[in-house]
Amino acid sequence: MELGARPDVLRHRDRPAQFARDHRRLHSVPAQEDLSGHRPFEQGARRPHPSKMGEGFAEGLLIAPIVKIRRPRAAGRRVRWQGGTCAPKQEQRPRGRVKPISRPSRNALVCQLYFAERARDETQNPTAGAQAYPARPVRVIVPFAPGGQVDVVARLIAQRLSEQLGQQFYVENAPGGGSTIGTGRATQAAPDGYTVLITDGIALTASPSLYGKVPYDATRDFEPVAAPATTMQVLAVNPSVEARSIQELVALIKANPGKYSYASAGVGTGAHLTGELFRISLGLDLVHVPYNSGGQAIAAAVGGHTPISFGSPAATIPQVNDGKLRALAVGGKKRVRELPAIPTMGEVGFAEVECDTSIVVLMPAGVPRDIIALLHDEIARAVALPDIEARLVGLGFEPFAATPDEVAALIKRELPKWAGVIRAAGIKPN
Repeated sequence: MELGARPDVLRHRDRPAQFARDHRRLHSVPAQEDLSGHRPFEQGARRPHPSKMGEGFAEGLLIAPIVKIRRPRAAGRRVRWQGGTCAPKQEQRPRGRVKPISRPSRNALVCQLYFAERARDETQNPTAGAQAYPARPVRVIVPFAPGGQVDVVARLIAQRLSEQLGQQFYVENAPGGGSTIGTGRATQAAPDGYTVLITDGIALTASPSLYGKVPYDATRDFEPVAAPATTMQVLAVNPSVEARSIQELVALIKANPGKYSYASAGVGTGAHLTGELFRISLGLDLVHVPYNSGGQAIAAAVGGHTPISFGSPAATIPQVNDGKLRALAVGGKKRVRELPAIPTMGEVGFAEVECDTSIVVLMPAGVPRDIIALLHDEIARAVALPDIEARLVGLGFEPFAATPDEVAALIKRELPKWAGVIRAAGIKPN
């Protein structure tokens, strides 16, 4: 038999490993088939370099055909080679031994056991998820610029929650679009409890009617959590106005149609909507003068440019205490603590003008109920603290701590209310 006719002796001249195997196989053939003239080597004997193994071997290296062999695609599959067949080598294991599990299989098994155990624990203890919450910092979105009343309350609540729960609650301001940009951003967050929205209840419920299309649905896209505080608008007049009570002011406006005007913090704000509710409900001919902020609106009333103003307690009370404005009524259902002598609209017979401005805490729809309950309880505990209550009262707020169901009812009640005011007044955003 010629060496060149045996492709199993030499597969490729550019494969060193194959060459070594063929080299060993060549020396193990019987003596009568040894083409190189050498006797078979004994086991353990040193074998000479191929260059010294005779002319036949060296000649075979030069004339051996190059055969292209395809690697088998699957273990155990027989592959046809030129000059014969060969099956890939199978791994041999001693009988009675179990094949060890590979590392990927072990990792998958560990993960399955972990999640099975976790599911069992959560089934037996439904509050386990809430007990572990929060495990990382929580983002608090405020859809208003820093320094406003919503921002101040949000930072006060966030700081207290950080101390009570041991994780940071950090405020992220996202102003623009009348609060719709930041509110819409909250709906895009995962419902895992690590995104909280703190906003103005009037802005939340009036924006859909004011702007026509907003990136959220106030009743479907959020889970109500709490309403930690509520406030209201204070109706005040310049001291030059003759009216000493809200009834006298209404009579004065009716006697002079179109003569009087009121200032607000801007189109679509709580002050503007409260002023329009006052005008429409009582049938008054009153002119609205919008400003860029609540501070500017109060300053205009102090200067006599607009004789009437609707403003927050925080902005109005200092001017009232200094005698620069005269407060006639508050728009909420309760009196302001720092203005105990000023009646509510309901107390003077104008209950249809009553409107509170609640600061509401919401989370994306789908957040687990145990997390919502935990966060509500912590907020209620925070606003009940004497120092937090004192700061809220100083800002013109009344601690509230409404339940999730009460917040949901508030949203459903306010949506049609402000839609009717906006439609009747023909309010259009700037």
